[in-house]
Amino acid sequence: MRATMKLMSVLAFLLLSLAPSRVRADASFGQASDVFNIGAGARSMGMGGAFTGLSDDASAPYYNPAGLASLDEHQLMAMHAPLFLNTNYNYVASAHPFGDKWGAVALADSLLLSDKFEVRDNNNIVTNSNGTLSHNAVFASYAHLLPWNLAAGMTTKFIQEKIVGFSDTSLGLDAGLLYRKSPFFSAGLAIANINSPSIKLDSTSDVYRPVTRMGLASEVISGKLTLTVDAIKVSHQSTLYAAGAEFTPSRLFQLRAGYNADRGYTFGLGIKIKPFRVDYAFSETDLGAFNKVSFTWAWHNIYKTELVPPLKEGHAVYPLSGFENHIAFRTVVPSQMVSRWSLAIKDSDGKAVRMLEADLRPPEMITWDAKNSVGEPVVGGRYAYEFTVSYKNGKSWVVRGELDLVLPKPKIDSDVDMNLKLNGTNASEEKSQ
Repeated sequence: MRATMKLMSVLAFLLLSLAPSRVRADASFGQASDVFNIGAGARSMGMGGAFTGLSDDASAPYYNPAGLASLDEHQLMAMHAPLFLNTNYNYVASAHPFGDKWGAVALADSLLLSDKFEVRDNNNIVTNSNGTLSHNAVFASYAHLLPWNLAAGMTTKFIQEKIVGFSDTSLGLDAGLLYRKSPFFSAGLAIANINSPSIKLDSTSDVYRPVTRMGLASEVISGKLTLTVDAIKVSHQSTLYAAGAEFTPSRLFQLRAGYNADRGYTFGLGIKIKPFRVDYAFSETDLGAFNKVSFTWAWHNIYKTELVPPLKEGHAVYPLSGFENHIAFRTVVPSQMVSRWSLAIKDSDGKAVRMLEADLRPPEMITWDAKNSVGEPVVGGRYAYEFTVSYKNGKSWVVRGELDLVLPKPKIDSDVDMNLKLNGTNASEEKSQ
């Protein structure tokens, strides 16, 4: 019976490894490490899983832990992918950046679960019709920025397999590097299962072979189009390739397409309504069509900067007074390393009026004297301001708004007195007549 169960275990994991894949003639299947080629997060899977050079969300522990160092916001991600034969694949992750000084951490879990699994004895008699088969990996990741636009990350993962009464655990180590000069170019290298962890369910051990990923990413059109490409090498298997694209036609929608390492095409859609994002991915394989859905909640951008203009009754208004004015803007800047700041003032036609700027952190109060760049007082009206803070790690934050400069209203009594005096009389004389 044990031999039969062992055979069934191998066949079951073989099927599960194939679940999101297209059959390949030049690569082997059924290796324990194949489970780490499924993917994580519907966004990345909609881009063909080519995510090593990008890794800019909570799926980074799976693809490249170094990507955590580039996160701006705290994120919570949950993904569900129904496969076949009562099998589901789920991924959850919680990622938290703390800035240049402390780095970023993440906890994640990927679970491949199949239930209602039949167990038969040597006489082919069903002894259990509700058996379960599971593969679970818990990731604990840390990443930190390095000099020269580099980031490094490491993951320790707790691996557990359970098959109809048999179970075993092991620890695996992953590591990654990410070079990001600018959004236009980034490159990543990640190695999973560096220590070749093994699981022994019966008499034979399953070894998790090292998986090497190399990837490039480029935001070829700023804020609109991102392209990615990956090369994936499982030890003792052929090198596989993947590519993906993400197009952002508006702030609300994102469209994705890709070609994954299993030689299948993928498509995806993202809907972003801050602070939430819902992603969908579709892939067609020899075993059928598969759908993945993930939900991401992002909050508290650690680079968020505030600029508070002078307020009057809740509006950004400043009453001008003669030729000497001191319009004070209050700043709130997070405790990150600032490279430079600037405050640009523009008139209602968008023409530059004044630029205040300096290196390092801005002061708590930035004062504008209501004069243009040549020292002339500006006229009353509506002006636009743009406050930019650039951090030493390449991040930046921009605050935009408007400010009304109001001329003082003349007093009616003063105007009447002036008119009377010009006419050679005053209020008391007018009454006596």
